[in-house]
Amino acid sequence: MRKWILSLILLPELLFPQPDLDLNSDYVYLMDADSGQELFSRNAEERMYPASMTKVMTAVVVLENTDSLWETVPVTDEMWTGLIEANASTAGFLPGTEPTVMDLLYGVLLPSGADAVNALCIHTAGSTGAFVDLMNTKAAELGMYSTHYTNPTGLHDPDHWSTAKDTAVLFRYALQNPVFAEIIGTAEYTASTGLVMKSTVNAHAAYIDGFQGGKTGYTIPAGVCLASHAYINGMHLVLVSAHSPYAGGNVVDADTVYSWLRNNIEKRILLRKGEVLARISFQDSRDEDSMTIIADQDVVLDLPYGADIRFQEEKTDVLQTPVQEGTVLYHCTITVNGQTVYEQSDLLDHEIRRSLPRWLYRTGREALQRYRFVLLALVIALILLRRRRS
Repeated sequence: MRKWILSLILLPELLFPQPDLDLNSDYVYLMDADSGQELFSRNAEERMYPASMTKVMTAVVVLENTDSLWETVPVTDEMWTGLIEANASTAGFLPGTEPTVMDLLYGVLLPSGADAVNALCIHTAGSTGAFVDLMNTKAAELGMYSTHYTNPTGLHDPDHWSTAKDTAVLFRYALQNPVFAEIIGTAEYTASTGLVMKSTVNAHAAYIDGFQGGKTGYTIPAGVCLASHAYINGMHLVLVSAHSPYAGGNVVDADTVYSWLRNNIEKRILLRKGEVLARISFQDSRDEDSMTIIADQDVVLDLPYGADIRFQEEKTDVLQTPVQEGTVLYHCTITVNGQTVYEQSDLLDHEIRRSLPRWLYRTGREALQRYRFVLLALVIALILLRRRRS
């Protein structure tokens, strides 16, 4: 019955003047994991090296291309080739052991084990090269157009790069998988082989209120990195930082950014889907008598405390028929601190015709109401005139 024109306009650079936070990391991006709204950005679209944050993509590809998480994977000497020479971090799955796919995923995401990565790549795709192809395909699917992988571990390669924003997009996507979310929030895990593995970050960041878990990364060119998520002020947040020159600088930066948000930003529900906005009546209609205008979607934004929120609407409660197709029945605008963040227009997609009998009845009744005293006076005058003549 209606045509809707809807647009949600996010203007973070206008809604959120970027604070001058004292951070160790050169590349930082903070987003709302539910809405995708950008909350803080520093050099977030500049190319950087993701180091072991790469393993988030490794886990995603495994989770989406494996038949069973409980299938065992025999660890071979081939899976350890070059790892010691490259000084890669390992989980400790030695050749001859047979961990499950789930064990290896924990090995990838908690101690950042390159041995677990290689085992999963060969098991999933037959080779690390074929696996990397799957990684790049998935990156393109997610719109990570500033990302290119050459290996599944994050070991340094000049042609292996991403951005803080792309990595946040990836981490947000990965968290939608409950297995990934469970693993990334675990501090310690004991594999079916008896191997005990600990997270490289969760225990260190436990003091951060709302912190849920994360994945670290480090190479000399990449610096110290961290992708993490947290629940603060009713918001589910994803934060990525990269190229801190100091060990632990990534966790300190996470605390700084999350604390800034906690003290300055809140989630506001500006409009609820299904909320009645207006009821428009059509006078003398041959078709429907009225239409109810409702909000077609939730409008939820993370806003600064004390933001100036204004709701403006244009409507006519009663429209005289005929009403032409394309007539704007209702229009509303929501502004925050003078900036438009949402607009909705409701257009009629068919003509509302006039009923002649209803129009005649209504206009006749209104005429009687309007001129009833004149008619009464005329009747009285006629009666008096007839009495005088008689």
